[in-house]
Parts: sequence; C-alpha cells; structure tokens
Amino acid sequence: MCCVVMSHKEGFAMISKLVIGLMKEGFENFDKVLLYRAILFGRQIMLKDEVPISVSYGLWFQTFIGDCITLNNPKIFSFFISVMTDLIPLEKDIDVIKAALIQKMSVPFECQSVYSEYMTLLKTRVRDLEPHVQPEKTIERVLSLFQETGKIPPFVLEASLVQKHQFLNEFLPALLTPRLKPQIPDTKENFITALFQAGKIPNSLLQKYELACKKEEDLLLADINMAGNFIEIFRG
Repeated sequence: MCCVVMSHKEGFAMISKLVIGLMKEGFENFDKVLLYRAILFGRQIMLKDEVPISVSYGLWFQTFIGDCITLNNPKIFSFFISVMTDLIPLEKDIDVIKAALIQKMSVPFECQSVYSEYMTLLKTRVRDLEPHVQPEKTIERVLSLFQETGKIPPFVLEASLVQKHQFLNEFLPALLTPRLKPQIPDTKENFITALFQAGKIPNSLLQKYELACKKEEDLLLADINMAGNFIEIFRG
C-alpha cells in the first residue's frame, strides 16, 4: 500500500477510495473482517513517515468514519465499537490509542455502557504501552518545569485523564510523600497547591498529606524537646 502511495501521484486517493469502499461495505453487511481491513489499511498509510499527508491519524479516522456512516444508530454504533475493541490488544503504537481516546463521538443512549467499557480498555492499553518511569524521576522533571514556567506542565494534565490509574496510584502518592514542610512554600508546595486548585488532587489525599506532614513536624519537635530535657538534666 505504502509503495502505491509513494509511487503514484494519485496513490493516496486510490487507497483512500479503497478504504472508504471497504468501510461502507463492512458497515452495510456488519462484516467485521472488511472493517478490520479498512481500518488497518488506513492506519498503515497514515502512520508512515514518508507519506506526505499533513493530517493526523485521529483526524483522518474521524473523517473517514464520517464519510462512510453516521453512528447514531445503536446497532451500527455497537458493531463499530465491537470492531475497535477487538483491535485494541493488537495495537502497539501508543499514539494510535491516544488518538482513539480523544476522538469525539456522539454516543447513543443505549450504547453508553458499551462505550464506557471501550474507553476503559483504551486507557488500560495506554498504561500497558507507556514506558514505565519511576515517579520520583517524573516529579523532578515536573517541578523543574513548574519552577521555570509557574504552570502545570501539559503532559501532567494529560496523564491525569489518559493515565488516570497510574496518575492516582503512582504519581500522586510519590508527590505527596510526607515531609517537613518549609515555613515559606517552596516549588513543591506551590505545585501541589496548583494541582489541587486545578482539581487534580482529591481532597481526601491532600488532607492525608497535610496530616502526615503535621505528624512529621510534631515528631521533630518532640525530639528537640527531649534533647533539651537531657541537656538540662546533665547541667543540673
């Protein structure tokens, strides 16, 4: 396919016509195999660096689906989501999964639960494909960027949505590790405040962090007082 696109002036138009034909026939006959082929053909040509097309995969996909069928019909929508769900475990390009996550769809009321399950599978696949980086290293980078710009880095906001499980269970616990808080808020405290105000830190987690930090402070004061008492005893 890519050879056709590169070798012929009208190559992309030829493949596009083929893909549209396969999609229409697949939807009309509820034929999964045809729809698999159409989606995979399109995916292949749009993800090749050599293809001179300045259209993102996500936009391309929405355009083709829109040209082929409207998804207002619950039966057609369920069929489409079933096909897309089958392809998720096979996809190894995280950008393709992310593109699917941000696609805007009008979901028929009867298909809300099916669509919700589909979105959950997409998010799980993103977690599987995301290179695992120690949260402490990520936090160092985030705080450095926040110190420079005074703004929450966009990739943190994206992670809170696309990688919600990892964000809540790895990033936030590492960020909210109890410590002796400085009297004048430092970069970390200012970042935590900004993240909380943006609605990205649950109130319960922030309260737990504040209480744990207060406990650290109380323990330090208790140690200082104990040391002071020993000194007084020896002096006496």
